[in-house]
Amino acid sequence: MPEGHNTIPRRCFVLVYAVILLSIGTGLPIFGVNAALWDTKCSQTTSSTQDVLAFYYPWYGTPSVTGQWMHWDGAGHNPDNIVGGRRDISAVHYPLIDVYDCTNDSALQTHIQMAKAARIDGFVASWWGIGYFEDIAVSHLRTVCEAEDFQFTIYYETTSSVEATVADIEYLLDTYAVSPSWYRIDGRPVIYVYVRARYQLSPNIPTSLWEVYGANPFWSLVEPNRDPPRTGVMVIHPYQAGIGYVQSNWIPLPVRDTYTLKAGISNNQNDCDPDSDVGFRIKVRSLGDSSWETLDDRIVNFHDGWLDLSFDLSSRAGDSVMVRAESYPGGVSGWCSEWAAVDYLLIEDSSGHILNPALSFDNQWKTVTSTLRQQGYDPYFIMDYAGYEDDPGPFLDHFEDAIDGIHVYTTAGWGSNVAGIAEMYLDGATAAEERNKRFVATVMPGYDDSAINNPALIIDRDGGMFYESLWNAAKACNPEGYIVCSFNEWHEGTEIEPSLELGYEYIELTASLRGGETGLGLPFLFQFLLIFVVVVVVSLGLGFGIRVYRQRRNRS
Repeated sequence: MPEGHNTIPRRCFVLVYAVILLSIGTGLPIFGVNAALWDTKCSQTTSSTQDVLAFYYPWYGTPSVTGQWMHWDGAGHNPDNIVGGRRDISAVHYPLIDVYDCTNDSALQTHIQMAKAARIDGFVASWWGIGYFEDIAVSHLRTVCEAEDFQFTIYYETTSSVEATVADIEYLLDTYAVSPSWYRIDGRPVIYVYVRARYQLSPNIPTSLWEVYGANPFWSLVEPNRDPPRTGVMVIHPYQAGIGYVQSNWIPLPVRDTYTLKAGISNNQNDCDPDSDVGFRIKVRSLGDSSWETLDDRIVNFHDGWLDLSFDLSSRAGDSVMVRAESYPGGVSGWCSEWAAVDYLLIEDSSGHILNPALSFDNQWKTVTSTLRQQGYDPYFIMDYAGYEDDPGPFLDHFEDAIDGIHVYTTAGWGSNVAGIAEMYLDGATAAEERNKRFVATVMPGYDDSAINNPALIIDRDGGMFYESLWNAAKACNPEGYIVCSFNEWHEGTEIEPSLELGYEYIELTASLRGGETGLGLPFLFQFLLIFVVVVVVSLGLGFGIRVYRQRRNRS
């Protein structure tokens, strides 16, 4: 056989191997080797990659499937009305696949295929309670995700109590997190928590034990204006012509012991000049006595910092008492709607035991997490830290082991200020890394809720430039993951789902902007070098084999 007949097959084999490797590396379905398979398996088994998820809204329904319009008809819109060949829906853009029902498996399959084309790893589906429409839709989503080898989890949107939250999470973990498609990190089932659900678990002060009076008293997780900040503060607004207060119910003081009333008070600077003041009185009264004894009366300025006060109540042993922290307008510098803050108000006996159930100045999400763990569950919570973006450290410190990561749902509050968003991302990522928590950066294509709100909030997409800028800002902080806001929140105009107006532009742009990875989940340069090395090794191996074959053939 002529020598040329031996060298040509060798080069062909090398070329075939190179093309196959290139197919795996770039995602091109050459010879049936499709990188999508590699992408999916990598994302399911590796939690260290920068996964890209997307908020998904399974709340859309149609009469033909569900029996009624759901969400397409918000804000006075009527989808039964056809205008210019389109239904009148509560959205600025119109779905390319027309209005759909999220309990329709075919629609869900189409969405997942679109998401895969955008190189999205999974959906975070909005969830509103057991048995609600969204819950039914998520059951369909689970089925389709398993069939499509796609990941999903839920966005926990709303709750009412610790007990209700624990029951919800147990239901979700028992019903859906058993699915092989449920999104996990380090083997733990992930659940995203929206800011509203966090607020709804603010301290519950039992009216049988405490009374709070004033204009809209509220609880603040962190009082951030001073260093170190106080966490878990009850903020009370004194009426201009009266007072605000927090007051206990009757507290028995057994005989033969000593007692100390302790209170932490301050001016919690609101929207006034730092030199403005607020008045404070600490009071006590005994059972059967209608009059209050004033133990302290002072004007508190923001510059005074926190005052930790104590008063001896031992003379009231054997009686029952009420205690009160009372605020009022006034002060040397004049009062201008300042708020008063109470960090604690309690009575201790000689051994340091607290006699009265102290004001529950703690967000109850901690109780949810500890209760779930006691019952054998170990979910991975990624919480919306909206409201604390400027200083995420105290937020993370306060929740400690109760959460595993942070995100913000939307960047709409920053408008088109990408520089401000980039700074917020960097602060969040740094604080999370220092505490061994996960930071997930949100990327949003734009915002337009003019179909449902007047006045509307509009953040121009700028032909994709805003989305690209946000992705660049997110990448600069090197987060542990990204989340797209949103795949299909049509009301607020944040969707990347294809529309009649924009086509597949944002599906393609998302795939492009994700960048930095190839089908194997490796950086492109690294994979290129890997392919090169493998091709060289295979080439040398084939060449050696052919030479040995030729030598043996010649000897024979």
